[in-house]
Amino acid sequence: MDNFFISNIDDADTVPMFSLTDEEDPAIGDKYSEEIPIIALRNTVLFPGVVIPINIGRPKSIAAIKASDGTDKFVGVLSQVDGKIEDPTINDLFRIG
Repeated sequence: MDNFFISNIDDADTVPMFSLTDEEDPAIGDKYSEEIPIIALRNTVLFPGVVIPINIGRPKSIAAIKASDGTDKFVGVLSQVDGKIEDPTINDLFRIG
């Protein structure tokens, strides 16, 4: 039973998380506006293709969700450098992620 998981996995057992064709890529066309609302996440990491719940409670985050609710609009999600900051500014967010 040692190494059960490793010994029974081969290339046929792996499945890509997601696959986008050109028709499915939201970056194709002009769906993006010049500005999008940003949600600052504390102590949370997101990965492409993985669905996880995100707790939204701060007024700025709620406003960002409401701005895109019921439309094809997008929101940006960035992680906070310091999760203790209650009202982060652009300088309190990682530039990537």
